[in-house]
Amino acid sequence: MPTYTLRVEEDGSDEEVELMDDAAAWSALVAWSAEILKDIDGKLPPHPELTFSITEGERVVADLRVCANRPSQFPQS
Repeated sequence: MPTYTLRVEEDGSDEEVELMDDAAAWSALVAWSAEILKDIDGKLPPHPELTFSITEGERVVADLRVCANRPSQFPQS
């Protein structure tokens, strides 16, 4: 089985996984990035941009980008 590397581009963290093919790599990327976002637990900075990618060797198989915008002031209730 090919070895793929999952990576968060902004902090350089990565994880190697063995997967059947590119379709499995895409599924792994989506699940892995969702887990990381879940672990952030609401602590994103006001205007974050995160790029999650999966590669096989030097070849980029896919990337997933998260861009968020939060107004500087929340309405008072």
